[in-house]
Amino acid sequence: MEPDSTSASETEEQSSDGRTRRGGNWAARIGHITSVLARFGFASMIQGLERLVPGGIRVTPDPEASALEMPVRLRLAIEELGPTAIKLGQMLSSRSDLLPREYVEQLRRLQDRVAPFPVEQAHRVIKQELKADVGELFAEFEEEPIASASLAQVYKARLHSGETVAVKVQRPEAEDTCRTDLQILMAAVEFAERHNAWLRSKQAFRQVEEFRHSLMNELDFLVEAENTERFAENMAELPYVKIPHIYKQYSSKRVLTVEWIDGVKAGDKEGFARHSLDPKQAARDFAHMIMHQLMIDGYFHADPHAGNVLFTPDGKVALLDSGYATTIGDKMRRTAIRIIWGWFHNDAQEVSELLLDVGVAGEKFDAFRMENDIDRLMSRYSQVQRISQIGLGQVMEELLRVILEHDLMMPPTFSAVTKTTLVSEGLWTQLDPEFDYRPIAEEIITEALLRELSPRNVGGELIRLLRDTARYMRLLPRQVSHILARANAGHLGLQVSLENVEIPLRKLDAIVNRLSAAILVSAIILSSAVLAILAQPNNVIANVLTPVYLVGGALLGLWLLISVLRTGRF
Repeated sequence: MEPDSTSASETEEQSSDGRTRRGGNWAARIGHITSVLARFGFASMIQGLERLVPGGIRVTPDPEASALEMPVRLRLAIEELGPTAIKLGQMLSSRSDLLPREYVEQLRRLQDRVAPFPVEQAHRVIKQELKADVGELFAEFEEEPIASASLAQVYKARLHSGETVAVKVQRPEAEDTCRTDLQILMAAVEFAERHNAWLRSKQAFRQVEEFRHSLMNELDFLVEAENTERFAENMAELPYVKIPHIYKQYSSKRVLTVEWIDGVKAGDKEGFARHSLDPKQAARDFAHMIMHQLMIDGYFHADPHAGNVLFTPDGKVALLDSGYATTIGDKMRRTAIRIIWGWFHNDAQEVSELLLDVGVAGEKFDAFRMENDIDRLMSRYSQVQRISQIGLGQVMEELLRVILEHDLMMPPTFSAVTKTTLVSEGLWTQLDPEFDYRPIAEEIITEALLRELSPRNVGGELIRLLRDTARYMRLLPRQVSHILARANAGHLGLQVSLENVEIPLRKLDAIVNRLSAAILVSAIILSSAVLAILAQPNNVIANVLTPVYLVGGALLGLWLLISVLRTGRF
């Protein structure tokens, strides 16, 4: 992988299968990545990359970092590497099947806070995107940002019409940096996957491709605007949820202007007391909102951490920053509901069968062993007296670990749901340490099942079933004709794969050997008997071969008898 002389902002070129063919000038970025990793003690991860950096890498190890534990060093290194690494670390924080628990716990603590860039640069980005000066667009625009992250920072402003708004401005270098990092990451994973069977079994490149798609969506603020409007439509039936209004005329790909919402965060106990808000009710409302998204809408906010959720003075839950949202397919959503219901009722067989229905079983998959492990997991959790002592996210994380131990590959959405549940659980537990999610989950499940039984949904399912049946009936004659044509032409083959066939073959080989030896012994003894009968006094050859055959046959027969006795089988 040799860098060329093109700019870092050049878009990556890919083949039809999405694999990276070439990239921009990576040398500077690789130099920064390798120096950071080496300084935090991860030199083994960058072997071979130093040759891509002119002059090599000269790094002085950080003595303070060397004294820290490896998971902590990894988190600090990722935070220093910038937006792509931080987003990747946050994604990996939901993959407890890939990383040890201590690493997962550190990755969940990743902080996406960096020093703000100058307000003059923000003004330039706004003018480039909205084709007007800040003074023409806003009556007031505060110079100090209220939040600064690796992709963007947020300013408080006021429109000429009087509305107070939050203006999110993308960092000038954010997209170029992310594109370059993604090119490097995809090339590295593509190379590693070709040489590592474990990475191939985990479909590493496909997962990185999913990550690339989600990160590029976060860089496009128009996608976030669409997500926000969709949440506003879906949440309209929940009176205690507040979704900010989008001002489209003041928004673009790199600038997003939304309604300003006053509120307090989950950890602000003084703010809750000042506005007479009940933390327990806030926890219930927030949990109800998240479960409604997961189980009824099938469209959920994939990063509902404390910084993206506010509780307004009038008791509403405000959901902010909807750049990372995910859709669950209808089949996955219905299956997830039945899995949770089966878990509540300790039905390991139902849960196992449902997981197999949406997953892809590998060569080593054993349905009975997985069902037994799920049953043991249920038994262990059933010993806990109060359901609030068992985190829903913890249950899903343990279940995910069992699934992947048994070589069952789940859709990427399953990991996203697990991460969302874990993050949400942290927030509602912060609001109410004694929070019990089960009553709300059962209420949402009941509502979802009733909606599925509504005449409109049943009619839709019936029409879909009839349509699928008609399509299969149309395809069946053509497929049968195709098979018969191939058979008639002599091109139809049958491929049979036999597993663990070596042991039966070895046993069959031993049986054949013994049978052959027995036939040989019988032939020798019979030959010696014939020679003895036909022998004449003057026939020297017959007189010599007769005792030789008798002795040889006796010895071979004795060896055969001993080998049979040793096996213990007659």
